[in-house]
Amino acid sequence: MNLIIQGGRIYDSKNNVNGDVRDLFIKDGMIVDGFAGNAEKIIDAGGKAVMAGGIDIHSHIGTYGLNVMRGTYGFYSPWEIGYTYAKMGYTHVNEPFMTQLTASSVHHELSSIPILDTSSFLVLNLRDIEGRIKTTKYIEEVETILGVIMAKTKAIGLKIYEPFVRYAQRMFIMRNVKAQKVLNLLSGLRMESFPRIIMHTSPDLLKEEIENPENFHFSHVGSAMDNEDAYQKILEYISRGASVDLGLFDFAKNLKVLNSKETQGELCGSVDMGLLEPLLFSHSKTPETEAPFLALNLALSEPFKSISFSTDSPTNASFKAYPEIFAWLMKAENREGLFQRELPAFEYSLFDISRITRQNPAGVLGLCNKGHLGVGAEADIAVYDINEETKAHELKDRLSECAFLIKGGEVVIEDHKILNDQPEKKTYYRGIGASDDEAAKILARYSTLRFGNLTVEDVFTAKEIQV
Repeated sequence: MNLIIQGGRIYDSKNNVNGDVRDLFIKDGMIVDGFAGNAEKIIDAGGKAVMAGGIDIHSHIGTYGLNVMRGTYGFYSPWEIGYTYAKMGYTHVNEPFMTQLTASSVHHELSSIPILDTSSFLVLNLRDIEGRIKTTKYIEEVETILGVIMAKTKAIGLKIYEPFVRYAQRMFIMRNVKAQKVLNLLSGLRMESFPRIIMHTSPDLLKEEIENPENFHFSHVGSAMDNEDAYQKILEYISRGASVDLGLFDFAKNLKVLNSKETQGELCGSVDMGLLEPLLFSHSKTPETEAPFLALNLALSEPFKSISFSTDSPTNASFKAYPEIFAWLMKAENREGLFQRELPAFEYSLFDISRITRQNPAGVLGLCNKGHLGVGAEADIAVYDINEETKAHELKDRLSECAFLIKGGEVVIEDHKILNDQPEKKTYYRGIGASDDEAAKILARYSTLRFGNLTVEDVFTAKEIQV
């Protein structure tokens, strides 16, 4: 379809377009300079804000075990997830917790969510390669093994949830590997051939010293910044080139996806995913620590080139709370009374919002053709009823219901109504170098998972796109 979005104010931080009135031309699902002949459809975006489709870098929408929570604690259905994100102007969501044992299940769950493109972080069980992470002499072999595992499981990034190796001491007294050794090895991975490592950020992690923090992305940092020292550690890592996503809080009672150290409130589920401890689900409110304040303080203080938006949904706040949190970021009056301590007076512009919800998440995930509105980008576009006249109290509602949503060149939402919930869906993953099955078969010697079962077949995914 040849489509024109006409007369909107464009907010595209990657291409440094800040509210300029421009037309966007779409042909065959991509943004182009223009095209010959007439457009099949023209969308009047006059007086409206136009951004690329939103990208959520860290949201538990397909984590193994959430199906149980649907039946017991009303977690959102796939249909509700897809529709809610689409109405907010999002077109891509990344699942942050997929293991080798759960990869096929997670991809199958993600493929059942309408409208959204998806991707996943692979959470690695380091016990599978513990013999090769004790010393950097194996670093090239580790790079090869990790690359193959990611490609086989259709992962877009590698996440470290437990930066150590532990065994029951009565059986394996000498086989534990301390976190510092693991971090030192990961810090030395060659970034030209390997994606930025994603770290599950915890208070314990922030007590370690990490070399080359620019090689890492620290997820949901708000959850880990429970004191001033932890806050300063994150500031240090950002200043040295690390990227983060925020892990902001609301003040509702949410479903928590946590480990045994972090669990609060009513325990309502436990799932073994092949790691040291099971993943736990619980219901509780925002913790009474400094973390919620420090997380929002960070969001209002730091350079946006390093920050992506997140709430670790549903743990700190459900994705349904995003419009309210955006309204807090954009207008100081909307966040009055949230804390007894004073927050920075800074207010986000739509240009800033486009950076933390579009450009930066796309950069961490390696999605070159997403997160911006330049020529050659995928035609994932959200149009909002927001302009210079929009009042602070109106922002939440305006950001909850976009006026138009284009996904891959197809009109999904028109005049605030979902007209098409079956645009082409894609599964994005990272294939790294040639597939070296012999190197990866090292896993089969020690792992409970046979190498032949690593591969996620395309029956479990949407249309596969390698980045």
